[in-house]
Amino acid sequence: MREQQTSSAATAPSEFTGFELAESCALYEVFESLTEQLIAFSNQPRFGDAGLGLLEDISEDFAKRSRLLAAHIKATRPADRTERGLRAKVILRDAMLDTDDLSEIAAIAAVLAAPERH
Repeated sequence: MREQQTSSAATAPSEFTGFELAESCALYEVFESLTEQLIAFSNQPRFGDAGLGLLEDISEDFAKRSRLLAAHIKATRPADRTERGLRAKVILRDAMLDTDDLSEIAAIAAVLAAPERH
């Protein structure tokens, strides 16, 4: 049983496509830049409890966005490199960068993840 877990864990990274890796890196760069800005903001002399609350809210927002993106990647999984799957990921990524409304992002992800009708 333990051998099966070890072997499946060893093969998991190969399931991560180049497109997903590039997309994750781009999203990480956005998060990293924002984190640097938040650290600079937190070092301001007037930063107090309200600032800590803001940082907590932003951290929760990042976590929600990350979960939505992960769910979307799993739902569309363009291993076959379909044009629809690739386009869906770009649309969702752009939505995540353009809006702060998580319900809107979730709605877009749900529509994009729905099976294609012929």
